[in-house]
Amino acid sequence: QSISRKLDHSNLTPEEIEKENAKKPIYYVGAKFGQDKADIMANADLIFVPSKEEPFGLVALEAMAAAQYGKTIVATSRVQGLSEFANTTNSLNCGTSIDEINKCVDTFLSLTNEQKNYLRTNAVEKANQLTWIQTSLNIQTIWNTI
Repeated sequence: QSISRKLDHSNLTPEEIEKENAKKPIYYVGAKFGQDKADIMANADLIFVPSKEEPFGLVALEAMAAAQYGKTIVATSRVQGLSEFANTTNSLNCGTSIDEINKCVDTFLSLTNEQKNYLRTNAVEKANQLTWIQTSLNIQTIWNTI
């Protein structure tokens, strides 16, 4: 299933046309798992996690890890558990409303390559800090100090 719009280009500048065309290719692909999921995340320009309630945010963390392939940017609502690791250095804030999500898309479209790379680099760094192995080592370090 795809979502697309028909746009009247007659009154737009070439820059506005390019910006509007960039908004068009949005696809819902349903639930994916394993390598299919990893491939989709690694090839997405922007992944939204607009949760209203989120105890941790594994999907957002997986999306941050996908940034290692140099394409993916993550946008989260930064609520509850998402706020534990999603911030201005590694993701965009997409809020939870349609207006906030639209604003986030506009922000994404205005980012320079340098800004995108900054977000990706920090997203991957955060994802590497929160792997199962790294988390268990951190817990073990805490237990050893008790």
